Amino acid sequence: MLIEHKEAWPSSHEFFGDMMIVRIDDSIEKFTSEIAQAKLLSHPFIRLVLSDGGVLGELRIRDLKPIGARKDSELYFENIPSELTNTKVSVKESGRYISCDPQVAYYSTKLQTERLETLRLAKELRSELNRPLAVCDPFCGVGPALST
Repeated sequence: MLIEHKEAWPSSHEFFGDMMIVRIDDSIEKFTSEIAQAKLLSHPFIRLVLSDGGVLGELRIRDLKPIGARKDSELYFENIPSELTNTKVSVKESGRYISCDPQVAYYSTKLQTERLETLRLAKELRSELNRPLAVCDPFCGVGPALST
């Protein structure tokens, strides 16, 4: 089983507050519960594991499906109680907390490095111009694109 689907097994995931988002290839979809169980056992602080079906539409909202959840010492993989599937979380970035729900508005923790680099470049430009800057990023999703 492992060797047969070697290239399809999820090798990365994204932590999003107390949730983990993982992409599951169609060829291993039948092993979704086992993948969720492995993730929950490997990361005891995770409450919810979500399968990422990609982004949808103009607003790039994620198509997320709960595949595993934890409540105290109980793990759920089927018939997950609805109170455990809430995807609204608080994430910390650059010392600030942002309340967001990836099923309602776009946000990616993976872009934090890019946002920090953009901030560094904006500060550099501000110094070169010797004047304040007003920066707007219409594609930032939840929260400011730049932090001070």
